[in-house]
Amino acid sequence: MEIKYLLDTSILAEFSKKNPDPNVMAAFKKVKSKCAISVITWQELMTSVILEKDESRKRFLSECLQTLGLNFLVVPFERDEAALAADMTAHFADFSDAVPPQACQLFATALFNKYTVVTHNSVYLELFHNNPGIKIEDWFESKEK
Repeated sequence: MEIKYLLDTSILAEFSKKNPDPNVMAAFKKVKSKCAISVITWQELMTSVILEKDESRKRFLSECLQTLGLNFLVVPFERDEAALAADMTAHFADFSDAVPPQACQLFATALFNKYTVVTHNSVYLELFHNNPGIKIEDWFESKEK
């Protein structure tokens, strides 16, 4: 299985909605066998389940997380990716409020593995869009215009 896309939390959140964005679902359906999750994103999802106060919602999110874990490869974050993330973190030091280290880790993982990051985070779309080697898409935007 060739991985091409690394899905961000903002995209994965659609899978737990009653009415997910149709553009996201259509784009995913076309490439689902080529999608993966970063271990960074996996940790964010796990944290959101742990912190959820509503027990009913917590059970639902836990089930969603279990399904995601069974259906997606979770891509590790290792030494080479850490070096790239450190460079990105330093580059974006002036934007530290907007670009947390986890975002740099996610994008470093994608850059190292030559994946496209799929996100709906407007800050990430703006800041990472013109960086050499980084590929980024927003599946909320219809490609059929």
